[in-house]
Amino acid sequence: MKPINGLGARTMKTALAIFICIALSNGLNKIGIESVGFYVSISVIFTMQNTLEMTRSVGTQRILGTIVGGIVTIIIFSIQRELTQGALDA
Repeated sequence: MKPINGLGARTMKTALAIFICIALSNGLNKIGIESVGFYVSISVIFTMQNTLEMTRSVGTQRILGTIVGGIVTIIIFSIQRELTQGALDA
């Protein structure tokens, strides 16, 4: 992609991806599904890389990190609930 006014291909890809995310978010909001395009846009900025392969790799790492973080959170809250419940019973 040829630079436009000094903007490179990565900048143009990122801008297009953010536009698509915000448009989808607004469309979901209009049909009654709550969505916040701001947070998705931030993820796009951090995930977008120089090549498609690198972008997929970073995206996969983000998804796996989110899943692992959710599982760890569930475990911690379960342990905390058990400890709190045991203290209340005593």
